[in-house]
Amino acid sequence: MTRVFAGTVLACCVWASALAADLAGLEHAAADAADGGRITVLEGALREALDQAPETLAPSDYFSASEVLGKLVSRARELGVDARIFEHLMATAERLQDRCRGKVRALEGATGENEAALESLYRSDIWYDINHAQSAFGYWRAWAMLGLAEARPDDRERVKWLNRAEIGFKAASVRILYPGIVQGSWLGLGYIAQERGDLAGAEQRFRRLVEALADRPENPVRKLAEAELTLFAVRRGEIRELTQISQEPLSPSFAAVTAEEAFALLERRRRENIGAMAAGQRLRKLIADGFLTDALLGRILSYRDEIVGEDLGVLSRLIDAEFAYAYRQYKTTVIKYRQFREQGGEQLPIDVTPFHYHYIVALVSTDLPREASAEIALLKRQPHLHPSVAAALPKLNWLVTEAVYAQHPTEANRQHLEQVANAFVGTAPRDADAATAHLGLARLSKDPAVAARHLRAARADPALRGDIALTELHRGISLFNRAAARGDTVQEETVAKEILKALDDLPGKQRREPWFRALSLQMRTVLGRDLPKVLAELDALLAEATNDTRARPVLLWTKLRGLAATGDRAGLLGMADALAARGDDTEGERQFYQFLLELERGKKFDLVAGLAEHFYPALAGQGQDQRQVSLLRIRALTALGRLDEGFALARGMTQEFPDSGDGWQTYAEIAERSNRAVEADRAWARIAAATPAGSPRWRDAMLHRLALSAADTDLCPLVNKLATYRHLLNAGQARALVQKEGVCSS
Repeated sequence: MTRVFAGTVLACCVWASALAADLAGLEHAAADAADGGRITVLEGALREALDQAPETLAPSDYFSASEVLGKLVSRARELGVDARIFEHLMATAERLQDRCRGKVRALEGATGENEAALESLYRSDIWYDINHAQSAFGYWRAWAMLGLAEARPDDRERVKWLNRAEIGFKAASVRILYPGIVQGSWLGLGYIAQERGDLAGAEQRFRRLVEALADRPENPVRKLAEAELTLFAVRRGEIRELTQISQEPLSPSFAAVTAEEAFALLERRRRENIGAMAAGQRLRKLIADGFLTDALLGRILSYRDEIVGEDLGVLSRLIDAEFAYAYRQYKTTVIKYRQFREQGGEQLPIDVTPFHYHYIVALVSTDLPREASAEIALLKRQPHLHPSVAAALPKLNWLVTEAVYAQHPTEANRQHLEQVANAFVGTAPRDADAATAHLGLARLSKDPAVAARHLRAARADPALRGDIALTELHRGISLFNRAAARGDTVQEETVAKEILKALDDLPGKQRREPWFRALSLQMRTVLGRDLPKVLAELDALLAEATNDTRARPVLLWTKLRGLAATGDRAGLLGMADALAARGDDTEGERQFYQFLLELERGKKFDLVAGLAEHFYPALAGQGQDQRQVSLLRIRALTALGRLDEGFALARGMTQEFPDSGDGWQTYAEIAERSNRAVEADRAWARIAAATPAGSPRWRDAMLHRLALSAADTDLCPLVNKLATYRHLLNAGQARALVQKEGVCSS
């Protein structure tokens, strides 16, 4: 095929492929492959066929290769081959996709710097075909991943491959230029849902696919989806039947009469509940003969409930969508509008922008905000928008973008939401939801001054007072948590005052909720305000909120700090003993352990040692947690100079947890510190024996052993072992090694 563009022959678009026949033979053989071994042979032949320089292959060769790969993957799934074959097919798909990319670059390079030739390439069938092939390789790679997951039903890797296949199908599903790939990707996503055990989700995907292909009864993807639905239906005994009607021509004068007859019949249906078939026949005739206008459509939709279900051709899909939209059946709205679009409805001689707007509302209402965002971009590109749509679009754009951010709170989405929200409040400052948008902007802004400005604007709506206070509250809590993480007590107290002020602005009913009461007690404790009274209120609220998973952690945090602030050691020991007695208080245990770490950072080692001893029994059966508390207690005893107690505890820990690396490390260190050289050396020797030679921990243990060795000990075996890793030692360690080498050589 030769194409001429602006007098220039695009030579890269003319090929005579020598591979075409070979690839056709491979495709036929792949469809009939008898087993996994045959698939492997054919896969190798396919790779070899395309293992050539890009300029020697025609674009059609790549597409033919993708067809062969598709047959191989499909046949592999039919045969249920083992995982290894799917791994090879995945690798082949990736390799061929890379080859295809190389061909794309070669095509572009062949145009030189001729912009006209490059533009012609991008508009050519060849460009369509090569990109189709590239998409197909990725698509079939996703199917191979699904096959790999299916071949590993009990493998831990299964979830990973299902996730990767899902990503591949989702990426392929947006290749709208290639409907077969899009439809097949939808099918693949249904199979993934099945593999995950989400049968309801799988059925929903298959049903949507069948409905989307309702006008294509012979479509192979639809047949596969229908087969899956049949399995569901067999289990439940469900059957679905569809009917169709048709009609013939009109003169302009008689068209008006026909229209009036149709609407008279619809009025009778509304009043008398007669059938709508006769009205439907007349309207269908009007549409078929070219009399469809915005005015006629407006009249039809005024009888939406009466005409729904009648066959008006492609317009029936739009009426179905509007009927569902009116009754907030948004999933049905999405399905029906997509059918309307796929059947060419947007090319009808009517203004579809109001219905496109409803479709976007339905998308965001069915938790599909990203699809809604893409549709908004498409709607904005329309040359003519209905005035009502143009006025409402900034607000809808804000709502959709906010929903996208809620699902995917990335920095890029945050910035985009700020931009869109500012555009909305700028174009519609008196909109009923403008104050809500200002409130959202206050939550989004990283600039305190900008946030304050938006909060002032949000106060224009008295109904938002509680939400504004809540926003200020959450901003304050975030600041408080950051200050607490830094140990900045001055900032903690400053923010605590602001949080208490925000709490006062909340509605009384909300303030009385356990979490807000707990937060108030927490901030009062931070400020040291009337702690005995706070502790009394706190105990009462703890008894009331025993099962409140939101308030109880705050109350426990507060009680621990309140008791510490009042010097109530007995109260703290009592909390530790209560946790030990209860034995199943995960949140209480977590809060107490974090409190112990905080005390350790504050160098309150005497309190840490005592509380840790009482707290330890609470963790019975939780080996890892018990080890951490023992280590904490040993550190505290060591800091207090109570080395014998610490050593005894460390020795007991190695006996109770003989495989604990941290336990042996602590035992070795405290033995060394308490001048128990023999015990320390044995511990370091055990650590070295259990650690890969040459690793940092091994080197550290060996250096400790060298330092502990007595003068009459033969150091040379240790020195020689450590010298092998001399290049990994730091300067101080190297000097220690050299010193011991000198002892060995003397």
